[in-house]
Amino acid sequence: MPRVALTAAQRETAKKQDRAKKLADGLLVHKALARLTYEQMAQQIGIDKRCLRKIVDGQDCYIPVSAALAMVEMVGGVADA
Repeated sequence: MPRVALTAAQRETAKKQDRAKKLADGLLVHKALARLTYEQMAQQIGIDKRCLRKIVDGQDCYIPVSAALAMVEMVGGVADA
């Protein structure tokens, strides 16, 4: 495939999408390894299960900073965060 030059805004959007995908993948791996439900995982993090579902699906969701830190700690950190 030919390489296409991206604008700065497109690069930034791609970077955000990549971070969201890494976080979602990490959460799903943790969920599978710990054999947790979305409800149990959301309770550990301190957010609603619907919000956790949105995060895993790559959608935006407002959460407290403490919950964001709990998620990052849960998945073992996210590169380039």
